[in-house]
Amino acid sequence: MTQHDRSSTPQASTDEEPREQATRFPVTGAIPRIERQQSHYEFLWAVRPPAAMTNLVHARRMLMHDESAQDFFPPETTVLVTSTIPDEDLREFSFEEELRLVRQFDPDHYLPFDFPVYGDMDADTRAEHVRQVAAGTLDMDHVLSRLSAAEASRVANDLSLPRELVIGESDTGVLPLIKGTSRGERAVMERTARDVDAPLMAKYATQYMTVPGSGNYPALRDDLEAIYEETAGYPMLVVGLLSPSGRYSLEGLPNNVVAAAGGSQWRERVSPGSSTPEEMREAYHELATEVAEALKVPLRYDLDAAANSRDTPPGPLDTSPGNAATLGEGPAVAGCAGDTAYAWGGRKRPDDAISPIEARNRRGGGESSDAAPKTENAGVTAEEVARTRRREATAEGGEPTGDGDGGV
Repeated sequence: MTQHDRSSTPQASTDEEPREQATRFPVTGAIPRIERQQSHYEFLWAVRPPAAMTNLVHARRMLMHDESAQDFFPPETTVLVTSTIPDEDLREFSFEEELRLVRQFDPDHYLPFDFPVYGDMDADTRAEHVRQVAAGTLDMDHVLSRLSAAEASRVANDLSLPRELVIGESDTGVLPLIKGTSRGERAVMERTARDVDAPLMAKYATQYMTVPGSGNYPALRDDLEAIYEETAGYPMLVVGLLSPSGRYSLEGLPNNVVAAAGGSQWRERVSPGSSTPEEMREAYHELATEVAEALKVPLRYDLDAAANSRDTPPGPLDTSPGNAATLGEGPAVAGCAGDTAYAWGGRKRPDDAISPIEARNRRGGGESSDAAPKTENAGVTAEEVARTRRREATAEGGEPTGDGDGGV
């Protein structure tokens, strides 16, 4: 696994086109989303992609089998972990548990502390959830930096965190998630990205393609274009969209989108579990080339180097249930990086929230100045909404069917 040097993190620049300076960013182009399963494990070591992403659920499963990022992924691969998982899983992770997982798993980059932000929430709830994401992101970056002994003691005491989670610098860099349905809400996370000197910001795209009333691909494109204007082209990673071409694809996205992570595309192209190592490498090289061309970034995948490397994992994947003893839960508070501590709050969509059918729309609700008009999905039945949510939970929750990228 590559090491992240916090002192030399490339900074976003507005003086040159993001795609022209793409080699300065830690990741660009195609990023396959990975689960803890045998076929994905074999794919990684046969193909050796420049970067790969997993989520909190699968990172936790790896740790339950004593597998860190360095153990599961090949050394050439930059490892990203994202907190974008289904609400029912997300609520299980306190700030301490996220921090503990990041410390133990040791990825190169982490997309921290996601909270649900839906258009059918009232404006105050959305604003509070965005604030929680921002505070958790600042906290994660603060704790993972090199703290003085006095500051480490303050953080540990104020938040009742075990001291071993606070001391010592980490090689993990933070990539903030841009949340919010309006310019004002997004501005909170856009400022946070600059505050932590993040080389990239991240936008979660899966929800646009899987939740009725979200506006689908046009709404995603509109929001990405708005973020481009609001941030003067701050470099972006899109999570949940990996189609290089077609009607709903990476083509035509704003110029600051330099990387894309997804699951369906690489699995369909590569067919892990039924292809030889050579076939997987050739298929992934074709996909990576098309994604790089769509995003107009340099191709980082080295097919020849991969072909000349060992194409089998260093050992078999343990299929036992694993041991969760080291993944204890802790106090559900944060706030160490700012002046105002905040409570954990609910990371789950409230049970009494209005449904997407009743909501004017999920993109902006009735509260947002950026609210979009009603979409064609607004008339779906409750059964269809439930089916879609089950599909998203299955896709993103870590079952063998995949981690999902909206089917595109």
